[in-house]
Amino acid sequence: MKKLFTLLAMSMMTTLFFVSCDTDDDDYAAYNLEGAWVGDMGVVMNVNDGPYVTTYYATRSELYFAQDPYRYASGTGYQVDYFGEQSPWYHSSRNMYYIANHINWEVVNGIIRLYYVEDNAYAEISRYYLSDYDGWFEGVITYENGEWSNFSLRKTYSPNDWNNYYDWGYNDYYWGYAKKNALITDDDGNPIAVKETQKKPVRGAKNN
Repeated sequence: MKKLFTLLAMSMMTTLFFVSCDTDDDDYAAYNLEGAWVGDMGVVMNVNDGPYVTTYYATRSELYFAQDPYRYASGTGYQVDYFGEQSPWYHSSRNMYYIANHINWEVVNGIIRLYYVEDNAYAEISRYYLSDYDGWFEGVITYENGEWSNFSLRKTYSPNDWNNYYDWGYNDYYWGYAKKNALITDDDGNPIAVKETQKKPVRGAKNN
């Protein structure tokens, strides 16, 4: 009986060690993740327009990760995906074509989980190389629809260098996608309704 108890105790200690190790690895990944990154996330946006689907390729993406001080391996941030002039998402306030999302993120057993708030879409980052030392973040991102892409990002600034932090703020005006609106008037030319004509794009990946 004593031998059995000893074996059980050793098994529990081993289990706790591996759980602790996984937690430490997640915290370490979150520590290196915090900051801003710019590069190619392999993002595409698909717009369903009747019988046709138009695909737009992002020219670059900018991501910012801020850690939750109370839940270390998680946090919030944003991702901004920029597009060329052929895309419909022009924001006159910044004279740029982009789609911006707040993100919630967490690291669980080495997997980085992302939630895009405005898109209401989920993704997971796996098989990645992440180093604050040399400033590279590369790996594979997979979306909930099964589409995936390789990505490569370069760190542009860390939370210790706030002077370089370009704050997008939390004004809803900048977030989501730019909508094309058609002004509808009555017979006298008075506006009676505003109709949203630009359909919401669906997030996808180049290497699907």
